[in-house]
Amino acid sequence: MRIVWLGHATVWIASNFHGKRMHILTDPIFTGVPPFVKRLTKLPIEPENLPGVDIVVISHAHRDHLDIDSIQKIQKLFPEVTVHLPSGMGEFARDEGLENAVIQEWWTITEYAGTKIHFLPAKHWSRMGLTDMNQYHWGSYAFEFENIRIYFGGDTGFSKHFSEIGKRFAQGFSATILPIGAFKPRWFMEPAHIGPKEALEASSILHSSLILPVHWGTFALGDDLPSEAPLYLKKLHSEKKDKLPALRVWTMGEIVDL
Repeated sequence: MRIVWLGHATVWIASNFHGKRMHILTDPIFTGVPPFVKRLTKLPIEPENLPGVDIVVISHAHRDHLDIDSIQKIQKLFPEVTVHLPSGMGEFARDEGLENAVIQEWWTITEYAGTKIHFLPAKHWSRMGLTDMNQYHWGSYAFEFENIRIYFGGDTGFSKHFSEIGKRFAQGFSATILPIGAFKPRWFMEPAHIGPKEALEASSILHSSLILPVHWGTFALGDDLPSEAPLYLKKLHSEKKDKLPALRVWTMGEIVDL
């Protein structure tokens, strides 16, 4: 099992069990956030150099997580790709020419050759334009590969959904991929964005073995500095590391093998 962070919430996950290969890409965005937010770092791996993409999962309809140009590029490179979208996005998928789209409600499961993709709750909101506030749903994902389970948090505030997911997955997760950046100012960000402190709490509730923090360092979307969230996360983790899952603050392009 191999996990590679490509920046922001874009993560490439590759598995190979009994000769059954699966490649999953989360919330792909390869450039800046339209129309004004520039990417602070170079994309570590160009889409053309990815060994494969079978599944794309989208957590919600915000432009830093749902970039139609990036999805269409993946679809052109890998024509058989299936794109998972939250409920309410069926018409959007048709309008944008997403040929193999799966629209999921919370707590539903789709299975591919032994790999299970769970669409799960999150606390967030959605908006792509001026008139579509909350017309589309949002969520998080769990990926099950035999005895390995990975949780992808998307974008979320802290709420009881972590406890609900933790109860459903009492066996725990091999890794939790959780957002930590764009967490300041807290009075504004807290309802929809967990920060480092909440990410540690969520990882414990989810019975995680390893925390992989994302959603930092790629775009300037909050008052926190690009490197502030991971530094604060490491400080908090060091104070209680005996009671917390392992932490790996990775760099973009870094490979994590499970």
